[in-house]
Amino acid sequence: MKLRYSLLSLLCLICVTAFPRVETLTLEECLEQAMENNPTLRGNKQKIAVAEARRGTYLDIPNTSIELSQNAIEGAGPDNGLTFSQEFDFPTVYVARRRVFKAEEDVLREEYGGVCAELRGNVVTLYNALQVAHVRMDFLQSEMNIYEEFSRITHRRFEEGDASRLECLNADRMKSKMGNRLEEAANTLKNLQFQLARAIGADGPVDASDWNLVVLEYAGADDFDALSTYSARALAARIELTRKNVWLARQQFLPGLSVSATSQLVIKGFNPYHVERQRFTKGNFMGFSVGITVPLFFGSKRSNLLSAKMETESARLELEDEMLRQKTEYDTLCNDLALLWERLSCYQNEAIGQATEIRKLAQISYELGEINYLEYMQNMESVAEIWLEYMDTIDRYNEITVKLQVLKGEI
Repeated sequence: MKLRYSLLSLLCLICVTAFPRVETLTLEECLEQAMENNPTLRGNKQKIAVAEARRGTYLDIPNTSIELSQNAIEGAGPDNGLTFSQEFDFPTVYVARRRVFKAEEDVLREEYGGVCAELRGNVVTLYNALQVAHVRMDFLQSEMNIYEEFSRITHRRFEEGDASRLECLNADRMKSKMGNRLEEAANTLKNLQFQLARAIGADGPVDASDWNLVVLEYAGADDFDALSTYSARALAARIELTRKNVWLARQQFLPGLSVSATSQLVIKGFNPYHVERQRFTKGNFMGFSVGITVPLFFGSKRSNLLSAKMETESARLELEDEMLRQKTEYDTLCNDLALLWERLSCYQNEAIGQATEIRKLAQISYELGEINYLEYMQNMESVAEIWLEYMDTIDRYNEITVKLQVLKGEI
């Protein structure tokens, strides 16, 4: 058994050498780094920057057409000139397109707000879980010391003839079981450090700077508005985007505009028939034309308008479903939180004090021979279960509290 723990110590030493140094940060420092370095958040920022840059493309005017024409048998006149022509959409089309791009940017900003809230909630949850994990490690280490002492006393009593070989084997089994719990707790702690590092965009594992067993406060409220959640606001912004798309689709039924102007340009070297080709000497402006462009077929435009209307209805139904889901999630979380609060009150007011007294009395009674090893093991196992369940309840309570705060936009 001693060989096993020697090997475990060596393995821990190797892990400490192999893994990078653990950085300790406060919760505020973790949140600050997460807002600056998280890869997902940076990706969403980039999407908003792309949308901002795209907004300037609303005034997408077709290329200007430049046409050179030459009449081989005439001189002055529009047939010998340089013609500049330009087509435009109806002005309201550009206005509608600009509003669509702005609405797309608003959707991305609302989604970015939701990602920020989820990230902050994840960081707070991981940080609190790390605090609980450290307290759990300390508790299991103290329990390990007790089990090692219990094993030592059992072996001594066996040598003195006051205990059986079965008691020694069970004492060793209990110590081994506690060692496994300690190893699992250490592994969980290391995983939480890596998860927190990933959340805040750090290069190496990150640990909490304080290891207190903290129970988060949540006053609770009955004024929950499902439409105020980040996901619902993003969907509401998407509905507004679809409405802007409907308006754009309507504007595209309007005729386009075309403008052209011709400037005289007579190429003297171009005279295949050797006729007199003279310029008009009073000016180069040969005239202009203004017209409209009307599509002969409206089928695609009608389909585009119909699909835009259907997208609006689809987004509205999705928002209704999301609001119902958010309200259900809020009620479920509140119900779970109330149950966990009752359990925490029970642990804090009764169970923890009873566990401390059970441990003390069981240790003394076993050393004095007043109880046998079976009773002692049962008492010690009950103490460990009470403390571990208490810490798990705190961890779960904090997690649900953070979810409620994220849901209500309070974090």
